[in-house]
Amino acid sequence: MSRSRKPASQRDVVEQWVERLRDFQNFSLKRVSPAEPPLTFSRKCFSDLIKWGTSFTELASELFICLELPDPRICDVVRRQKLNDNYYALYQADSFGKIPVNILGLNKVWMGDFDECAAVVNPVDPLYDTKFCWAHLNLPVDRFIPDHVKSVSNKTCGKGIPTDVKWSVCMPKSCSEKEITQALNFVPKMFGIQGKAICSTTCRPTEAKAEPIVWVMNVFLGFFVLLAVFATVVDYYESVADYKYGETPDVSTLKYILCFSMYTNGQSLLDTTTTKDTLRGVECIRFFSFTWVIAGHFWGYWANADNLVQLADIFNTLIYEIWINGFFSVDSFFFLSGLLLSYTFLRKYNISDVRKPATWIFFYVHRFLRLSPAYFAFIIFYATYLPQVDVGPHEIIAEKDWSTCRDSWWKNVLYINNFFDAEKSCLGITWYLAADTQMYVFAPLFLIPFFYSAKMGFVCAAIGLFLSTGITYFLFFSYDLPATLLKAIMISDDLSRRRMHTYVYTSFYVRIPPYLIGICMGYVLLSTKNQKKMMNKGLAGLLWILSAAMALGSIFIVHSYNNGEVWSKFDRATYNAFSRLCWPLSLSWLVYALNRGYSGLIGKFMSLPFWTPLGKLTFCAYLCHIFVIVVYLNMERLPLHYVGLFETYAHGVIPVTLLSLCFAAVWCLLFEMPFVRLERFLIGSTLKRTHKPRPPNECPEKEIVWTAKL
Repeated sequence: MSRSRKPASQRDVVEQWVERLRDFQNFSLKRVSPAEPPLTFSRKCFSDLIKWGTSFTELASELFICLELPDPRICDVVRRQKLNDNYYALYQADSFGKIPVNILGLNKVWMGDFDECAAVVNPVDPLYDTKFCWAHLNLPVDRFIPDHVKSVSNKTCGKGIPTDVKWSVCMPKSCSEKEITQALNFVPKMFGIQGKAICSTTCRPTEAKAEPIVWVMNVFLGFFVLLAVFATVVDYYESVADYKYGETPDVSTLKYILCFSMYTNGQSLLDTTTTKDTLRGVECIRFFSFTWVIAGHFWGYWANADNLVQLADIFNTLIYEIWINGFFSVDSFFFLSGLLLSYTFLRKYNISDVRKPATWIFFYVHRFLRLSPAYFAFIIFYATYLPQVDVGPHEIIAEKDWSTCRDSWWKNVLYINNFFDAEKSCLGITWYLAADTQMYVFAPLFLIPFFYSAKMGFVCAAIGLFLSTGITYFLFFSYDLPATLLKAIMISDDLSRRRMHTYVYTSFYVRIPPYLIGICMGYVLLSTKNQKKMMNKGLAGLLWILSAAMALGSIFIVHSYNNGEVWSKFDRATYNAFSRLCWPLSLSWLVYALNRGYSGLIGKFMSLPFWTPLGKLTFCAYLCHIFVIVVYLNMERLPLHYVGLFETYAHGVIPVTLLSLCFAAVWCLLFEMPFVRLERFLIGSTLKRTHKPRPPNECPEKEIVWTAKL
């Protein structure tokens, strides 16, 4: 008869624990001498690892001795110093991530305590410091998740992989990411476990880096703030107290300074007055497209959530395609850009003007001066301050998004940052500005024909659409690209993702159809401005149905593909090519109906005055929203957890939208609107001399100045 095993006493457990720790240290020392560290470890890194292990062992030994003492107070008196010298090792280990709940739901974020790790202090060695890192575990999790989120390339480990399981560790700051990976992989081998447990390690900054460029940027911003305050005070007394400065204000320096007045610029920003030439509903479309962009980016960050299986269920729900396919929000911006450019340019100039070289010189100079001040200032701000605020446990944005600014800023200045590996460009979302500017460069090819005849204009636009569609088919058949960028990200195929992003998603020649359709629609609205004949209500209703069908089809027809259905190259190319035709055509009818009296309550809602200031802010808000998202999410110290649509908007999209608008208001008043007014002063008089002014009844009282922005 076998005897029952006697349970281990507390003393036995502690002795085994201490012995295991000592074995670990001895195991390391037998293979590597601190005096001669291995080639794969730096001397400082190896020394700190051994120091941490030694402190942990000594702490365990002291605790064991204290347990054996008859009176705990003796330990406080005799052993206090040694315990205090080694407690940091326990805090460092305690900050490691633990095995979490909801393992079957693929809780892939095993997060520890970021702040505890950052606060570790070694009282014996003040130079000893720690950092919070993510160890990406090499686990076959793709066997336990839904098919539509599996990695077809069988990659399950590494930052950015949908099925990546990561475990937070607190390691010496002297160790590189590669050294930490090797050290963590070394531990299982001590216990006879073969294989690679950790495929890579990525570390997070625990404190902001003090760099000289920060002080330079502080001075730069301070100068513009003081200038704006001074101009505001002067402008207030000049306009409200009727105190005039300068005998000849038209030529004085003061008028240029007053361009920075927040008093006047704020009134202009909040101004909701319209003229007979104002296009109704445009600002509403612009604002909702902007919120769609934020929602799409926020949903993208849910890839870092700790409940992947629950998150993956959104692919089974048809309504979520609205956010999964948020890429159409950018097509809306392209459409509005072409629409407003055509509507403004064709109304402002005549055929004799377009034959003058000066017209086209100012055409391009205006574009550069209109966008660049606010854009370039934010690039500097972003590259300077994002490293200061990107402190926290979450891997929200890749470091390359701001670190490349120091090397590739010239691409942004030339508006070509969507070329030459667009994924490594400075502030990646600005590919849109580059693509839109490149479309603007070629816009005269499609604007000038309309001065000769409508037929010639539509034929040129049709040729452009045909060429773009042909290029799309060529790219999809040549590179076997997925139907959407999201699919390229899901399959974790780096080559396909880069090709899809560079050749299709960010290239102006593929994305230009909405822009060309917008140009055509601008001409239609201009030519039918005084038309009195009303369309048959039945036909208008039919066009509403057709417009809704094209818009909904563009978004939802790809649902089966996102759920794993196999599409041929032809199917994928056709969807990409014709969805970019159907979406702007749908918007074309919406804009036409809003401005020609076929929109009913929809038109009244989309023409409400408060959309105007919100629409004006979208350019600066678009620039800053990624910065706001990083700051917002880095305040959280718990893993991101997906709950549902309402929670995503209530706790994410809406707060980020409001914060982005607040930031945008400041940036607009400091940089965008002042330089718009300066541009008017500097080149406005020259423009008047280059073409004959129109009669008063042919010109609006206020020029549309928001044509070249989001």
